Amino acid sequence: ERREAIDTAFKTVLIAVTGDRNILLSDNLRTVTADSERYVKQFRYQIAAPRTSDPTTTIPGKTQVNAPDAQQQLLIWVQFEQKAVEKALKAVGECVRARRQDTLVWLAVERQGRRALVSVEAEEEFRQLLSESSERRGLPLIIPLYDLQDQMQLKESDVWGNFAGPILTTSRRYNSHAILVGRVALSYGNNWEGKWALYETNNVDQWNSMGGNLQDALSGGVDGSADILARRFKERYCNANLDSSVLISVMGVSKLNHFVQAEKYLESLQSVESVIMEFVDANRIVFKLALRGTTEDLARNISADAKLVPVAANENT
Repeated sequence: ERREAIDTAFKTVLIAVTGDRNILLSDNLRTVTADSERYVKQFRYQIAAPRTSDPTTTIPGKTQVNAPDAQQQLLIWVQFEQKAVEKALKAVGECVRARRQDTLVWLAVERQGRRALVSVEAEEEFRQLLSESSERRGLPLIIPLYDLQDQMQLKESDVWGNFAGPILTTSRRYNSHAILVGRVALSYGNNWEGKWALYETNNVDQWNSMGGNLQDALSGGVDGSADILARRFKERYCNANLDSSVLISVMGVSKLNHFVQAEKYLESLQSVESVIMEFVDANRIVFKLALRGTTEDLARNISADAKLVPVAANENT
């Protein structure tokens, strides 16, 4: 029973770290999934709380699943060795998704003739269901504050109508990789219908979802987003001709916390595989970046949030 539970947990983690729901159908993966226990870092049993939702909860590298027991419901909590899992996937030619694909969610809901926006302080049921789908797919979601600043720029009707102008303007403060806009409503026959749009760089994708319950309708939005982002990442960074490495000089680094911030920021970029410090002088650090994208991808990633600003070459001396 423990082996079966660990196998289930491991397969869920593979989906989360690759973003590919069909990853388990790949023949390449048989050697990886054949011995899931070799990737286990630690595990423990827990008594299960009353189950109110899906029995599996997952984040990349960690998962907990219900261990079958007729007398007592237990959870087995499992943590896997992240680097070992990623290395095994890359060895069989699978694409490991970047860490930074956080997605801001603007969701308008309608039931019993009333419409509302999901925020950090409103519509808790919807937030919980979004969180469960987010963890299952390994796609970090940002729920908006919808405070006074947001309310001055964005109305519920803008989200319901998917009006890109006010949505994109209001979303800038959240600095997310992508923006998911959705609306869900209870339709005839007690089915939930969802309409979704995903904004990412210069791309916009739209699709619909439907479910006999609310969770299925919301899962359709999260699953669609995860599928699109995983496919784009694979096309950009795993199937392309990539530059192997590049040196980048960061100016104005005079304190230890500045160095830590710069290193963590570079590690968070989608097009960066790893970061190594090459050398330091009085006001500058040079990092060597191993890329999973091209130098053009790196430049776009950096310019997107303007945390680093390019300077002229003669200013680096």
